[in-house]
Amino acid sequence: MAQTYTVEGRAVRGGAFSVTPCGAGAERRAANCGVESTGVVGLCAAPATNPLILPHHGVARSPTTWGSGVSSHVRCAARVDRIRIPFHGRRAMRLRSLVATALLGSCLAVALGACTRTAKVPDVVAAAELANGRVIHQEVAQTTTGRVAGRVEPDGLKIFLGIPFTKPPVGELRFEPPQPAERWTGVYPALAFGPVFPQIYDKTEPSSLYFQDEDCLRLNVWTPAVDDAKRPVMVFIHGGGYLWGSSMDPLYDGTNLARRGKIVVVSVNYRMGALGYLDLSAVGGDAYADSGNLAVLDQVAALRWVHDNIASFGGDPGNVTIFGESAGAGSVVTLLTVKPAHGLFRRVISQSGAFRITRSQEHARDVTRRFMELAHTTDVAGLKALSQDVILEAQERLIKEAGLASDRLFGPVRDGRIVPQDPLRAVAEGCARGVDLLTGTTEDEARFWIKYESALPYIPASITLSFTPDTKIWDAATRDGIIDHYKRRLPDLNSGDVALAIATDFFFRIPQIHLAEAQAPHANTWMYLFTWDSPVENGLYGARHALELRFMFNNPDPDVGDAPPVNLTEAMQDAWIAFAATGRPDHRGIPAWPKYDTARRATMIFDASSRVVDDPAKEDRLFWEENVLGRTLVK
Repeated sequence: MAQTYTVEGRAVRGGAFSVTPCGAGAERRAANCGVESTGVVGLCAAPATNPLILPHHGVARSPTTWGSGVSSHVRCAARVDRIRIPFHGRRAMRLRSLVATALLGSCLAVALGACTRTAKVPDVVAAAELANGRVIHQEVAQTTTGRVAGRVEPDGLKIFLGIPFTKPPVGELRFEPPQPAERWTGVYPALAFGPVFPQIYDKTEPSSLYFQDEDCLRLNVWTPAVDDAKRPVMVFIHGGGYLWGSSMDPLYDGTNLARRGKIVVVSVNYRMGALGYLDLSAVGGDAYADSGNLAVLDQVAALRWVHDNIASFGGDPGNVTIFGESAGAGSVVTLLTVKPAHGLFRRVISQSGAFRITRSQEHARDVTRRFMELAHTTDVAGLKALSQDVILEAQERLIKEAGLASDRLFGPVRDGRIVPQDPLRAVAEGCARGVDLLTGTTEDEARFWIKYESALPYIPASITLSFTPDTKIWDAATRDGIIDHYKRRLPDLNSGDVALAIATDFFFRIPQIHLAEAQAPHANTWMYLFTWDSPVENGLYGARHALELRFMFNNPDPDVGDAPPVNLTEAMQDAWIAFAATGRPDHRGIPAWPKYDTARRATMIFDASSRVVDDPAKEDRLFWEENVLGRTLVK
């Protein structure tokens, strides 16, 4: 259980958050935004009536209590009266006075220090880990905007969290392209993740429970050493349907990947939903021509930061791999087509990228019009004046209206400028010539959505396909032909499970095969299929969407059961690491892995025992290409 401490008489600042004194008499409580994995603490202000505590990496935003006026970077308080601090493993200690000794006081100033946009912060060499009272060492690295201090793990791994890579996109910078971060003086304490970008609650997204603020454009670095060794760099872009998620999600922690591969791992935040993808070109004119792709530009800005700074963290700016899953995969494939991103990465890993990863500008403008109606505003100035809560409320109403089509509301826009055309077509034409590609899916992608609707396995396939937006356009003969094909192929499945198998191939596996086909003539390309079935709930989810992330990052996930195969973790991690280092995913722990081409279609099957299979599920692939996809997909 979290313990209570008292800090008297001065501002206490931490990570992306701070509390500032403003005269005697007033009191506020501060809710912890601690980092569970390290025990290092950051603070954010909250009203005295509602201190918010979570046992993980951050603090939930309370719409009814925090309101739109609460900013994560400066809050007024006479003194921080009470601080609740949850630690990793629910460990805690009672600290009677934080000013008992000068040593502890100076250490705390580091552990809880924050660089606001105007503050000068002290130079540091060490900080107190309040979880158990040990003094931990810090490493300082130089960036183009100032020095940053990160934590040093017992084995020497260095962790830098919450580094700003742009100006906060707030106020007049809302709906504007990212601007370069301002310089700071002193040493920025990169000890806590930054805020999560504003998002509505989703039961499968831990990030939707954490403290949220538009001032979220931060990145994180895990590195074996701050030196000039020029290690391979892997930059992760999280998924979440372009609406949810953050780099703070414990599943995406880069510690174990960086440690195993002796590589540099970076994860980034970006704007999402209406604030990241609302196309205002028809409302605001040329000044907002790029507004539909602000999230894409955020990702480019993060890659530019990596290019300019990663050498200071022991990384090689000339050997950068970008990788992402789901919407993150859609993001990295989109970046293949974005000219400002060219030269900022050398390799791409696309994991379970979804069908139709970009939107037409006409569709995006329709979404904008409806969003503005729901937000009761008519111009850009009105949008900029809206509170964060009003924006989320309008976004939530829009999602509910769209129903099953909600995943088409937001995402990269084919605006002819930032995203010039359909990424798949652009890749086929050679826009990413020379960029190595590793791509693939899980075997049962669509079974992930049973988490939202437990009846899915029992709904007849004809009904499911009739109501799903991208499949209801099929005529009855096409739909029945697809169902009959899969029933013949999978005679042991009931009709609902057949629908999920169809959705897996249509939305995920076949499009990723088309991506591999498009890139193979232009660069080294590899294909994988993850087939390990989770034993959870009697195998209900199978090899569902995103399950491979647990093995690739080697972080806890309750959906893998009590004894996930260690050799599968090692096989996947070493393949990703080898690909980032050399452009080839081969390593001693798996069979020889040939490049993908249309003659053989060699595919690595990742399972408890991995193997190479040529053209897996060939009959299904040919069926789609000969009977359906020629009429519905850009190839």
